[in-house]
Amino acid sequence: GAVRPGSDRGVRRYSVDPNPIDLPTHRKWFENVLNDSSRVLLIAGSKEGPIGVLRFDVVGDRADVSVYLVPGRQGRGLGSNILLAGSAWLARNRPEIDLIEAEILPENVASLGAFATAGYVPFAGKFRRSLKARALL
Repeated sequence: GAVRPGSDRGVRRYSVDPNPIDLPTHRKWFENVLNDSSRVLLIAGSKEGPIGVLRFDVVGDRADVSVYLVPGRQGRGLGSNILLAGSAWLARNRPEIDLIEAEILPENVASLGAFATAGYVPFAGKFRRSLKARALL
């Protein structure tokens, strides 16, 4: 089955909305994401099993990114790896996108590190990465 970030309390505590999500609500959300051309959902996995999910919400030449790692896969550098792979995928498949941004809660130290390792830089309270500029903005 699909990975369900809404059901993991450890992950939800770092979400903008930390409340758990019940299965019917999650299914409806998942169906809406799959049918929305302004959203890109990438599922990362390895021979050991699922790693996590990246979601890009696209508006014009920008995308907001959200990342989720499957419980038990944190702390291995996989977050920055899937951010790098997802950013490369986005650059190849959605060339109109120039800028990716992420909102990260300050207490989410692991995500702050993963985004920094993946080339995102702090900017106006968010983390940002340019897909087209040589220098990251």
